[in-house]
Amino acid sequence: MSLSNDAVRLLETFPEAANFNPVKVAARNPVTGDKLDGKFHVLHPDTNQWLHFCGAKDRRSNFFRPVEAAVRILDHSGKVDLSRVKARYHLAPDFTTLKTEFLLGDFEGKRKYDLALNDPVGAVATIYDSHNATCRRHAKVGVIRLLCANGMIGMDSQAKTARRKHTTYDDATSFGEQIADFIEGLDIQIAPLLNLQKAIVSRKSSMDFIEEQLKPSKADFEKIQAIYDYYGSMGSTGYRLYNTLTHMVSHGLTTNVNNTYINWKSGTRNGVNAFLSSMNYEAKISKIINGLEFKKLVEVAA
Repeated sequence: MSLSNDAVRLLETFPEAANFNPVKVAARNPVTGDKLDGKFHVLHPDTNQWLHFCGAKDRRSNFFRPVEAAVRILDHSGKVDLSRVKARYHLAPDFTTLKTEFLLGDFEGKRKYDLALNDPVGAVATIYDSHNATCRRHAKVGVIRLLCANGMIGMDSQAKTARRKHTTYDDATSFGEQIADFIEGLDIQIAPLLNLQKAIVSRKSSMDFIEEQLKPSKADFEKIQAIYDYYGSMGSTGYRLYNTLTHMVSHGLTTNVNNTYINWKSGTRNGVNAFLSSMNYEAKISKIINGLEFKKLVEVAA
């Protein structure tokens, strides 16, 4: 089936530098020159830059494939207005990892969210991929707070993730279909967010919790307090603590919400490890939000 003009427009934003097919070549013993059985090097096709060392079953495909599949499926699903979708791409300087974000301005159930939370929301579909085993190819779909562009990390069963190993059959189409299905089920994330709005959590309890969980330096803790103050309109609630935590994933330790996908520690986009640092920190915050101590804090408060 052909793509709509909006889908074509969206795919045309894909970065040219990320659009390549990695090449596998047999690995050799550096001393004897003999081939290493079942071992391969993954190289950039244009520069021969070394990307990864892998086994025979490993499959590395163009970063474009799952992105194109997701756009194609969404285009024909009718669940998203692609004319209101914006794409952001974060390619590591060594071309080994890519994080793709589709910011969905409108989706099925959005009005239900806006009315229930009294807080305008959008949705974001994020695709992670790597050529060097930094991560499995996987996608997450969740809600994003439009006023600050915070990604709302899913809680327990509300978190929706699709994963693909690089050693299994590379079915980009079914991967895209899962993303579309996740968007259809976004409304199940409303209930836990409503509960957070109702939970009364004092500033002291919130700061004590953050200090215990993150153990930040004095300088970082002062920045975190400024972030907490930024969400003062939410009152002393679990929702305010939750947004403080997700803010750090989306914007780093700054109250400038125009800054996105920055290394939370350094506040920069630079460096090969920025992608991994961001992803690891997101996993850390997700673990905290879904952890027993956070649940105890907000449930007792509620």
